[in-house]
Amino acid sequence: MREYAEQYLVLTGNFGSGKSDIALNTAIAAADAGQKVLLVDLDMINPYFRSSERRDLLAAHGVDFIYPDLAFADVEMLTVPPEVYGAFAGGRDLVIFDVGGDAGGALALGQFRPFFGRIPADKLAVCAVINPRRPLCEDAEHVLALLAKMQMSSRLKIDGLINNGNMQRESSADDLLLGYEVLREVAEDTGLPVVQTWGLPQVLADFAAIAKEQQLDAKYIGEMRELTVFMHRDWESLLNGGLSRILAPDLKRL
Repeated sequence: MREYAEQYLVLTGNFGSGKSDIALNTAIAAADAGQKVLLVDLDMINPYFRSSERRDLLAAHGVDFIYPDLAFADVEMLTVPPEVYGAFAGGRDLVIFDVGGDAGGALALGQFRPFFGRIPADKLAVCAVINPRRPLCEDAEHVLALLAKMQMSSRLKIDGLINNGNMQRESSADDLLLGYEVLREVAEDTGLPVVQTWGLPQVLADFAAIAKEQQLDAKYIGEMRELTVFMHRDWESLLNGGLSRILAPDLKRL
């Protein structure tokens, strides 16, 4: 058995960035390609968008899954399931961590800093998922501030940026183009590479056509990946009624 997994991928991003969808897409694609995959849900701050909601889907594709059933817990008081520590053992091809991008989520990730510190650098990638259509990521200044806070709290260096500019069903190539412009500025300021651009199939095709026509720089696009949306949410209800209204049916069952 290997001492470490072949690859560790940490996906972090703020509320509504789409990181959980990207985590699910990445895990399922890798498992369908024959890899042994583990997805660890450490998004302990946000009960509204969590990859743990799709554990049946993951199981159907053969993805192993670990998550703390503590959606409303104070992150500084968390008792982390002992299974999470097993993620740092060998025997897997890919281990993905889905982590909340605010200060609390980064602190949760920071609990494992000694374990991450032992992973060979070429086996670990920490990527920030950026959606400029969501709060705190609407321009480069906000993104830079968010990245600084995440790195300080988690004590992990961010290695790459992911453009996930989208508005769910209302998404268009303009959203990805905005993400391109924001991340180009962030990349130029930080030296971080843009490793991926995700989008719904038609949106991604439209963006690819614009990129070719306008001769956009490929280094600020990275690998273009088609997105399947698993985390369906009603943003209008969220904005009008808040989490308590949307989660009411689930809270009644507690």
